[in-house]
Amino acid sequence: MALPEPRRASPDRLGSAALVIALVVLLVSALMAAAAILRQPSTVHLGGPLPPVAPTSPAATSQPPGPSPEMMATFNLSNGWTKGDRLTFGVFWLDEPHPNCVVHSYTWKGKRHGAFWSDCESWEDDGYDILIFYVRFKNTSERVVTLSLRDLVLASRDRRTFGPVNVRSKAEFPTSFLPETLKLPPGDQWRGYVTFDGRVRRLVPDSMSYIDGKQTLRQEFEGTHGTEA
Repeated sequence: MALPEPRRASPDRLGSAALVIALVVLLVSALMAAAAILRQPSTVHLGGPLPPVAPTSPAATSQPPGPSPEMMATFNLSNGWTKGDRLTFGVFWLDEPHPNCVVHSYTWKGKRHGAFWSDCESWEDDGYDILIFYVRFKNTSERVVTLSLRDLVLASRDRRTFGPVNVRSKAEFPTSFLPETLKLPPGDQWRGYVTFDGRVRRLVPDSMSYIDGKQTLRQEFEGTHGTEA
């Protein structure tokens, strides 16, 4: 039996099928393009290249600078006060000679200035061996500052440190000696004596410092140390 001849599609049907296939291909392409767009980041930049990202400035996040931890000035200069954020501190020059004490001085750049007394007869007669300095404080802030005797430190050239001794109650004029604490109003100043133990031998002071909270105010004794009775 002869096999039936396969049916041939007419040209019109072939054209319609091709059109349907083309539409399906276009539809699939459009769906794929839309999906690709949806996968892109939501931020869109229009026109020109992307602007550079500005780096974070350290100054923008850092804290403002605080007070300097240490302020120094030389005792040997006229008006060589050590100026801090709240206080001005200095050691006065002493006249030479002294009728009852040994004057310790420093010679610097050809000039000699008395710095402190030792071996004072009036004190030794009462059993006290002390070193006596004449100092000054001035409150340069707008608030009351409390001075503390225990915040003074004497440093020697051989790197020893010493705290003050309080002989105020034994003095003929007690108010001339710095007490344990003293409230200093804004703009006011205090000047008077502070004392250290004189029994320490071979003591050549290198500096005297006042510790004002987080800031240290230091007076440097520069030059050659000498004595004059």
